[in-house]
Amino acid sequence: MLPNLSGAVAQDNDTRFRTQLVGGLRLAGFLLIPTAIAVWVWAEPLLALLFRVGRFTWADVEATGLVVRYLVPFLLAVAGANIVKRAFYALGDRVTLLVVGAGGLVMTAGLGFVLASRMGIAGLALALSLSTGVQFLAYLVVLHVRQGADSGLPNLLGPFLRMTLAALPMGVWLYALYPLGDWAAGPWKWENWAVSILGGTVGAGLYLAVAHVLGIDEMATLRSRASVWLRAR
Repeated sequence: MLPNLSGAVAQDNDTRFRTQLVGGLRLAGFLLIPTAIAVWVWAEPLLALLFRVGRFTWADVEATGLVVRYLVPFLLAVAGANIVKRAFYALGDRVTLLVVGAGGLVMTAGLGFVLASRMGIAGLALALSLSTGVQFLAYLVVLHVRQGADSGLPNLLGPFLRMTLAALPMGVWLYALYPLGDWAAGPWKWENWAVSILGGTVGAGLYLAVAHVLGIDEMATLRSRASVWLRAR
């Protein structure tokens, strides 16, 4: 994105700048919103398959699952912030990056100190999610004010809501499959792998199908890129 955004700034082309930025955020949301929901619902099975060996007990899986869930907002916020930061780099605005970044660091430290004393390691994860979310919102507000009414950023709310709605059936499907696995046994039961593969495959299909029905534009982008990749093969 950075070369495209920088080129738009050099050409004083606000339309191209807006299209690149909004398109990048939408594509990230299309990929990461269902991922976040899947990780939230399927945290313990994923952790059990990856780490439930040796001295990593089921109690450890459950404790880590709580931390992972608290980090899900961080997953979304840090992806969005990294995209928006490229807009500020393209605009040559290092001051906003420095001020918002420093504020986020202070907020993370303060919230981490308070929440960790009450919630342990889960509190640190929650503090990171909260501070990164505030940073992301701060970047969006500053950029919207700077670009004016034509920033296109408020128009992201509708697509993001549709992406969330499209991902909900996948979340329900994964939740329904959860009891079918013997997750305390970790990766040593083939049934756990079978349930996970079934859940992921059908869940992804559900998301794409509902996204198509809801008319999410990124489906056309996905089909176009898949077609190019298949022709190249």
